[in-house]
Amino acid sequence: MKTRLLIKYMMLIIASVAASAQERIERTPAFPGAEGWGRYVTGGRGGKVLHVTNLRDSGYGSLRWACEQTGPRIVVFDISGTIYLQSDLKITNGNLTLAGQTAPGDGICVADYPVTFACPNIIARYMRFRPGNRMAETEGDGFEPDGLGAVDSRLIIVDHCSISWSVDECCSIYGNRFTTVQWCIISQSLRYGGHSKNTHGYGAMMGGEGASYHHNLLVHHDSRCPRLGERPATGARDTTDFRCNVMYNWSGQGCYGAENMNANIVNNYYKPGPGTIASRAVGYQRRICGVGVNEQEGHEMYHVWARLFVDGNVNPRHPAVDADNWGLGIWQQISDTYRNNPAKYNLDEKRMRLSEPMKYYRVTTHSAADAYSRVLDHAGASLSRDSHDALMVSDVREGTATYTGSGAGNAKGIIDSPYDNRPADAPDNWNPWPVLNSTEAPLDTDRDGMPDAWELARGLDPADPADALLTDDEGYTMVEVYINSLVDHITEAQNEGGTADGDLEYLPDILPSYTVATSTRIPSTWNFGNDITLSNDAGKSYGTRGDYIRLARDVRHTLTLPSRAEIDRIRFEGFTYYSSDSYSDASLTEINGTAYPESTFAIAKNSDISTVPSSFEIKLDEPAADRITFTWQGNNPCVRITLLTSNQSTTAAIGTTVDYPTEGYGYDPAWYTIQGHRLSSEPSVPGLYIHHGRKIIIRK
Repeated sequence: MKTRLLIKYMMLIIASVAASAQERIERTPAFPGAEGWGRYVTGGRGGKVLHVTNLRDSGYGSLRWACEQTGPRIVVFDISGTIYLQSDLKITNGNLTLAGQTAPGDGICVADYPVTFACPNIIARYMRFRPGNRMAETEGDGFEPDGLGAVDSRLIIVDHCSISWSVDECCSIYGNRFTTVQWCIISQSLRYGGHSKNTHGYGAMMGGEGASYHHNLLVHHDSRCPRLGERPATGARDTTDFRCNVMYNWSGQGCYGAENMNANIVNNYYKPGPGTIASRAVGYQRRICGVGVNEQEGHEMYHVWARLFVDGNVNPRHPAVDADNWGLGIWQQISDTYRNNPAKYNLDEKRMRLSEPMKYYRVTTHSAADAYSRVLDHAGASLSRDSHDALMVSDVREGTATYTGSGAGNAKGIIDSPYDNRPADAPDNWNPWPVLNSTEAPLDTDRDGMPDAWELARGLDPADPADALLTDDEGYTMVEVYINSLVDHITEAQNEGGTADGDLEYLPDILPSYTVATSTRIPSTWNFGNDITLSNDAGKSYGTRGDYIRLARDVRHTLTLPSRAEIDRIRFEGFTYYSSDSYSDASLTEINGTAYPESTFAIAKNSDISTVPSSFEIKLDEPAADRITFTWQGNNPCVRITLLTSNQSTTAAIGTTVDYPTEGYGYDPAWYTIQGHRLSSEPSVPGLYIHHGRKIIIRK
């Protein structure tokens, strides 16, 4: 059993300019072309620049070393080639940007072991993740790597990555909050790759609370192409937008799942390949999604069916599906067991079928036919597409399956090992991992991630690393402007002819909640990550009870806050630890030095985890920016703590004109964002800025 903690920090973004909707300024996306629910991930923005200088597994200058550092960081590559890991790469420190497009030459591949994002706020672009199964003999039973995984996390965007040769799923990014997987090639999972279930060969797990999957290519998978949902961490909140993807040559279930999911399934291209046609009946070939339902009695999602908007999906082999997405592609894919007894299984087609799409964050949407063309042209690590991705795209275009593994029952195109791709004329030392040639990295004297020549052309100082953090009028730091410029031509070409659809443009900043074991006991300082710690003056330990954290009474607790946080309210919810006559109610008697009478905010001593917990919200006298202190007396409370800020604009009364000082206090000719980032030039887009020490609104 897991216990969900506790400290949640929520910041609602309110438009600084209280005028018409046309004057609102969108938050800075992760990068130009970032779309969907992960559009506003910040990654390493504003942090240090780290250089990967070698292809070793570990040590200074390695990819693992860069990922193990803390704080916001942007990782650039001074070398191309394949990094053969010697153990799993589990990334536990977030606020990270992996800029694979900076590798000079053919790019970067990570091989032999899986990569997992086990933390929030990650941007990964133009990387290759190809573990394979040759380490299975070394690792023994249980070596079942995904290609790339992230589960029960948040704020992740994966763009233009190539993921293949997994023993489990190639891409398992599901059960998270606010994520996007876009423009990726997910290929050739391994059927007899050494999985404990014997056969596997699964493509992808997709879903989450605010999850977008668009313009991806899934090719040559035995099943899960993809599997949508289900994950307890997101449950009924699972909201997934699945559009403009291309699926080719699935042989098993294809796309299925979606239990209790809320989803848009729009403008996808389902192309049966040789393995599909030879191994599956016509019904499976027509599948858009084989929807299931949770049958675990007592589960909160027991017999709760998906709610789906389905439209615009295409199957070139079975054009009848194009005209009847719902009937042939969804409804007839539901098991007869359910459809023949709808009352028993709570199956209601009218409730299940949505007439309008659910709201989703903006995605440039193409027709299914146009998406097919764009994805084949641009998906994957396509700045320098390697021979494997080229083979996959060729198979899709030609309707072929060039290689097949020797495992019993393998459909055409389904392999068991990367070595099944061996050409007939390959030399003895042939390696399935494509050769990625490296060229000389451009000169970067100050090691700020921007080449000297690029800086000089833009009036920056190649001897001053600080200018990497200067911000342009769109909110990108200069080093981001550089790394994004390397692939601007791809971003522009891939989106051509599409329509920027989507209802949502603004995303709350949500720092994570944390999960600890029910029996956890922590010493006097508890570090939750992201600069949040909980400590007390008396060195008392902390523990958990159910979903709540147990606090010591009669001592002052200090909760440190993330940088730039401004908390104006705090909410406590819980019950008391002791119920005997030796203890009284648990009373909150102080917050940040402000005293409260014992009865003002109290939790009754006879309250219990099985009852509805007491709850109260307190407005602070002054917003807290660094820390919050509080003291409980009379009993040990077991509480959840929620920190809130409305982040209200205080500039509603500011006019559109100001008097500029010409000297003295407040005189500064530079322009700044309202967050304090210095701009490299006068802003050209509407918004709220600081100039000459004054807040200025620039309108359209």
